[in-house]
Amino acid sequence: LQQRYPAGVIEDAIDKARALDREDILTDHGKVTSDHRQTNLVVTYNNNAPNVNRVLSKHFNIIEQSQRLKQIIPSLPRVVYRRSKNLRDTLVHSRTTRAQSSGCSPCGKPQCKVCPPMVKTDIARSTKSNFSMKIYGDLRCCTPNVVYLLECQVCKMQYVGQTTRAFNERFNNHRSHSTKVPSLQLSKHLTLPDHSFDTFSVTLLQSGFKSNLELELKEAHLIYKFDAVKC
Repeated sequence: LQQRYPAGVIEDAIDKARALDREDILTDHGKVTSDHRQTNLVVTYNNNAPNVNRVLSKHFNIIEQSQRLKQIIPSLPRVVYRRSKNLRDTLVHSRTTRAQSSGCSPCGKPQCKVCPPMVKTDIARSTKSNFSMKIYGDLRCCTPNVVYLLECQVCKMQYVGQTTRAFNERFNNHRSHSTKVPSLQLSKHLTLPDHSFDTFSVTLLQSGFKSNLELELKEAHLIYKFDAVKC
């Protein structure tokens, strides 16, 4: 009644509750399970946005080309919309925000081997297309769960990769594999004249992913946007 519901509606609800069998309510009937797992693609609703279902259907074949992603997402995901921010969300905050540094930059720690090639920037640009992206967050040499960009300063070839570990560990792996695993694309690149591992610059593009799948999808997306080679 305090919520101003009609008295008749409340009385009907009470009568229905009293008519239920207590033993039947307390009995665990088990959960209905299904072998078919459909992935939800949650996006923020925007009246000016393109038809997400149409875009997803058009480019779903990219996911199907990867055997690993095909097992994780066997069928076309279902598009689920979340509410976009309204005026109240913009004007009212439960707490004050603190200014944070944004972009990629060296950590500055003594003897860090990633600092010299690390680019200090908040913008990353493709050398083959007109694509560029803003880098958010404070990304440093030890940042984990990150998508990164390696760029050859001799020929401007770009490579995009991802790692769940701290980036400095992944970078050291690249350095080691460049001589020990000659079949890798990056290793083959280093055999070109006047090329060495020290001719590469490093830019961290994005971190903070909630799952390995989200990380891998972002890597695939940025490989396409940068027109780059997978590390």
